[in-house]
Amino acid sequence: MAKVTDTPLEGRWLPRLKISINEIDNGFMVESNYGGASDDVEKGKTTRYVKTLPEAQEVVGEIVDEFVRHLEDAKFISKVRPITLRDRFNAILDAMTTLSGGDEATAVSEEALMAALHGKYKSEDITACVGQLIRDGILYSPKPKYLRRTAPR
Repeated sequence: MAKVTDTPLEGRWLPRLKISINEIDNGFMVESNYGGASDDVEKGKTTRYVKTLPEAQEVVGEIVDEFVRHLEDAKFISKVRPITLRDRFNAILDAMTTLSGGDEATAVSEEALMAALHGKYKSEDITACVGQLIRDGILYSPKPKYLRRTAPR
């Protein structure tokens, strides 16, 4: 029995796909809960009858391929979880830790921070998040254009 279970993919959970190969009197029966790619589609279920095991394995491959194609067509795979404010905060704090060489007591220049996060987030978003982190007391500015953590994580 082949089975593809719930799999995390870019923040999404894929539906369950169940496939079974059962031996019958004169061959094999391939059953699936996916209703595509079949001779007999009934209520979202696939049933195919074949004479040999290699043919049954080929049918399983076809069902899985069509299932994945269907997901790609429906753009399930390309959807990404939206970026939250917490994601931005964590990215800023991680970048500061990286830039300071792991020493969170070291001050980091705002320019270096902006350069490290360039391409991931808009500069306006970074500036707004840094301002919020300063207001919340997580960061402070020991001198102009430099940032430092108030306390380690």
